[in-house]
Amino acid sequence: MSQTLLLYSANTRWKSLRYHLAGVALIYLIHSSAFADTSQHHLDLFLSGSYFDYREYSNSKRELNRESGPLPGFGAEWESNTSRWQFNATLEYQKNRVKYDGELQNGLSYQTNTEESLRHASLSIRPITTSFIVPKVGLGHWYWERQILPGSITTAGGTQSVIGLLEKYQWPYVEIGLDLHLNSIFDTLPNKRKHLIALSWINPRKAEMEVFLPNRRITVNPVSEPGYYLAYSVQMEAIKLVFYKRQWHLDRSPVINGVLEPENRTSISGLKLQLRIF
Repeated sequence: MSQTLLLYSANTRWKSLRYHLAGVALIYLIHSSAFADTSQHHLDLFLSGSYFDYREYSNSKRELNRESGPLPGFGAEWESNTSRWQFNATLEYQKNRVKYDGELQNGLSYQTNTEESLRHASLSIRPITTSFIVPKVGLGHWYWERQILPGSITTAGGTQSVIGLLEKYQWPYVEIGLDLHLNSIFDTLPNKRKHLIALSWINPRKAEMEVFLPNRRITVNPVSEPGYYLAYSVQMEAIKLVFYKRQWHLDRSPVINGVLEPENRTSISGLKLQLRIF
């Protein structure tokens, strides 16, 4: 006997990322035209290797499923400095297949794989100063696609096929943070390097998730909770190493046509190798 089951999960869509990217580009163009004669510009390319960890919870905080595994990526960062301000614009792309360990709608345990695809754009500004602590503010946008792959399970009643599920998330965010410059601590060491600790509070705004079911698709709005970004970087001349961890938290969404997004938490920890092109 064969049955088809749905995974216990949900999804969101990319609705307005191109508009946020256009806003970032417009801000940068205004900045460039205003400081064309006084700005210094730098372009960095980077590769990243990280560990992705997503966990989903029931109302009673019981873990429903977990997706985890390595997540490589690449990107670019543009830095523009005036006499008083530093502007940074970053584009990043990460993708890989990770393990899915969870359960079906009927409560049976189920293991498969999930295709994770993440795109991230951000813009930040900070004053140029010799102070130990430097404040920064920024904005950005995440687009996240989860493709839970189909499979099958064997029970006493026979083989049951499990269809896959596509989920898409998108949200803009506001960032407020601090850069801690540790150069004075390491000034006595040979081969001077720039050491920096970055800590940011991330406030998502109006997260959306689109669930693609076999005969319909539904958009829900999980409650956006604050997250954080923590990094330690070491730079010598054109090479920079960045050790980082970021985390975001989406709380349970309202039920729309019988569909909801459970509470979930995601963390990405890893290493970024950055090379300055000019």
